[in-house]
Amino acid sequence: MKLIVYSVIVTVLLAASAPPVSTAEQQPAVQTEKPAATPQPEPSPPSAQTPAVLPSAAPVDSTVSPPAGQAPSAEKPAGGKETPAVETATVTAAPKPLDRKEAEKLKDEGNELFNKGKIDDSIIAYKKAIEADSTYAFAYNNLGIALYEAADYRGSVDNLRKAIILDPGYGKAYNNIGNAFLALGEFNSALVSYEQSSKLEPDFAQKYNNIGNALYGLGLLDSAAVAYKKAIDLDSKSASAYNNLGVVLMEKGDMKGAADNFRDAIRIDSRHIGAYVNLGVAIYDNGKGDIKRALEPLKKAVRYEPDNVLVLYNLGLFSLQDGDAKEAVKHLRKAADIAGDDPDLLYLFGLSLIETNRSREALMNFEKVLQIEPDNENAKKALEMVQSKK
Repeated sequence: MKLIVYSVIVTVLLAASAPPVSTAEQQPAVQTEKPAATPQPEPSPPSAQTPAVLPSAAPVDSTVSPPAGQAPSAEKPAGGKETPAVETATVTAAPKPLDRKEAEKLKDEGNELFNKGKIDDSIIAYKKAIEADSTYAFAYNNLGIALYEAADYRGSVDNLRKAIILDPGYGKAYNNIGNAFLALGEFNSALVSYEQSSKLEPDFAQKYNNIGNALYGLGLLDSAAVAYKKAIDLDSKSASAYNNLGVVLMEKGDMKGAADNFRDAIRIDSRHIGAYVNLGVAIYDNGKGDIKRALEPLKKAVRYEPDNVLVLYNLGLFSLQDGDAKEAVKHLRKAADIAGDDPDLLYLFGLSLIETNRSREALMNFEKVLQIEPDNENAKKALEMVQSKK
């Protein structure tokens, strides 16, 4: 189950062979961060050309000089030559002169629209900036960011490539294209892009966080941990790096170390929902931990984001494990109202309904799971069990 929650990407892993009634093997959802989900390019200062992505929160503009030799052209359109009166002359239209000043103005308009959340309008403005000056690397970069935000990751890659061709030293463009590759699941390409970005801007901490994300995607947990630690060394206030390091440690079985890192992330960012979720999962420790303590960070998270499906899911699961099926139903019903087409969520909701003697409604949930996933064995077994008790 994959759920998008604000600036994080969420992967929920559930046991494929969980029994139909007991939730002992049902796994909590873990939340890892994607590098940049809500880029926010800011208007450039008069002497700067800007925005670029600062992963895992809000990309920030950097001051970068325009590529050498890309000043506006002063060429005049070529005219046609004289021809005999009887013949028709074919005149080739001259290339449109480059207008960097107009391009900068349109880019700034795009930034303003982007910051207001008008992504589609910002895309139009950035495209107009490129029409005004097709050599303007920063317009391609910003268009790439806007397309990323619009979930057009392939379009984002295409435009960021053009920015890099125009300005091979544009470190943040390499970072941004790495983010787009990561969203596409192309982890090797993401890693190469992030590493090039880190060479151009070696002290930019978030680059190492992003390199860690790519290595994590490739399953190289030890190398990912090294990258996250490097990000923390460079920026001890990087909540994302602490959170992501915690996820790696949790996967390696170091629940205490993971929990410590999640607490550090929360200390830095008291509204870091992913860290609250993951802290609960670490404390839960696959059913071996204190379930009541595991519920505490989730209860804090739901106060900040009452409609966060991942938080509601884990609250439902942990409440069910704690023997409070009524509380589980409350959270899972709300989650299902928001994300009612997720089979894992519906299955868990069905289990909680059984525990509160609502077999008919549980039956409906299991049937819906099978409509979405006809081969879901857990739902089949649960459905058979409910039907046999009628």
